[in-house]
Amino acid sequence: MRLNVMPALCMFAFATGAANAGLVVTSLPETSATYPVGTNWDGYIPQSTDPLAPFSDTSVLFRGYLQGGSSETLNGAHLIYRFQLDFDAPSQITEITLTGAAFNGPNSVVRLLDANRNVLATFNTFGGNNYVTMSFSVAASPTATRFFLDEFDTSQNYRYRQYIGVSYTTAAVPEPTSLALAGMGMLGMLGYGLRRRKASA
Repeated sequence: MRLNVMPALCMFAFATGAANAGLVVTSLPETSATYPVGTNWDGYIPQSTDPLAPFSDTSVLFRGYLQGGSSETLNGAHLIYRFQLDFDAPSQITEITLTGAAFNGPNSVVRLLDANRNVLATFNTFGGNNYVTMSFSVAASPTATRFFLDEFDTSQNYRYRQYIGVSYTTAAVPEPTSLALAGMGMLGMLGYGLRRRKASA
């Protein structure tokens, strides 16, 4: 499952620089299954079954590990989701924001991984079954075109996610016309230098 995102049109992704990077988010097969629309757990009712829905500020209920969620574990916590983030220009992730309920520990975390799935940052989530918003600043994200984002917790029945946000900056990429003008300027300077050498000879 893939979601194409243009930063200028979406709340969750922000790009700065000469070129605005498009972002494609893909839900990977190990992501936990979701409940049908209308399912009620502790008053939390999902608007979608699409695991990518929170990127559009639309709620989803991921299944807990006793209700058919992912069997992948990390330090006793179970995988909720894993997303692949692909940018169309080199970008640096600066912040991750989560809104929802059922962030149950111990060892409940959200992680940012590089293209080789090496861990770049790990943040402890909190709030239990209360509805909360949390934002995490990413101190030293590399500039790259691919990242992974995943989350683990110990919720047995459900994980309610309303919003998942990724803020990022995009490396400045010279436009083709700028490169052409720079090339013409260099050729002009070279020609001028050659003419001066001939005139002085």
